[in-house]
Amino acid sequence: MVHLKLWEGMTFDAIADALDIPLNTAASRYRYGLDKLRTRLRPLYDEIR
Repeated sequence: MVHLKLWEGMTFDAIADALDIPLNTAASRYRYGLDKLRTRLRPLYDEIR
Protein backbone atom coordinates (compact mmCIF):
# COMPACT_ATOMS: atom_id res chain seq x y z
CA MET A 1 0.00 0.00 0.00
CA VAL A 2 2.72 2.47 0.98
CA HIS A 3 4.71 1.55 -2.12
CA LEU A 4 1.74 2.08 -4.41
CA LYS A 5 0.95 5.47 -2.88
CA LEU A 6 4.45 6.91 -2.48
CA TRP A 7 6.50 5.37 -5.29
CA GLU A 8 3.85 4.65 -7.89
CA GLY A 9 1.90 7.84 -7.17
CA MET A 10 -1.45 6.05 -7.18
CA THR A 11 -4.53 7.59 -5.61
CA PHE A 12 -6.45 5.74 -2.93
CA ASP A 13 -9.23 5.27 -5.51
CA ALA A 14 -6.83 3.63 -7.94
CA ILE A 15 -5.28 1.47 -5.21
CA ALA A 16 -8.71 0.34 -4.02
CA ASP A 17 -9.70 -0.57 -7.60
CA ALA A 18 -6.44 -2.41 -8.30
CA LEU A 19 -6.64 -4.45 -5.09
CA ASP A 20 -10.41 -4.85 -5.17
CA ILE A 21 -10.84 -3.43 -1.66
CA PRO A 22 -12.95 -0.57 -0.30
CA LEU A 23 -11.49 2.94 -0.49
CA ASN A 24 -11.47 3.35 3.30
CA THR A 25 -9.58 0.07 3.65
CA ALA A 26 -6.91 1.29 1.25
CA ALA A 27 -6.53 4.55 3.17
CA SER A 28 -6.39 2.87 6.58
CA ARG A 29 -3.87 0.25 5.44
CA TYR A 30 -1.68 3.06 4.13
CA ARG A 31 -1.90 4.84 7.48
CA TYR A 32 -1.11 1.63 9.39
CA GLY A 33 1.80 0.96 7.04
CA LEU A 34 3.25 4.41 7.69
CA ASP A 35 2.85 3.89 11.44
CA LYS A 36 4.71 0.58 11.24
CA LEU A 37 7.53 2.11 9.19
CA ARG A 38 7.80 4.99 11.64
CA THR A 39 8.02 2.57 14.58
CA ARG A 40 10.68 0.44 12.90
CA LEU A 41 12.77 3.35 11.66
CA ARG A 42 12.63 5.43 14.87
CA PRO A 43 15.57 3.61 16.55
CA LEU A 44 17.74 4.19 13.48
CA TYR A 45 16.78 7.86 13.38
CA ASP A 46 17.53 8.25 17.09
CA GLU A 47 20.89 6.54 16.62
CA ILE A 48 22.08 8.92 13.88
CA ARG A 49 20.83 12.05 15.60
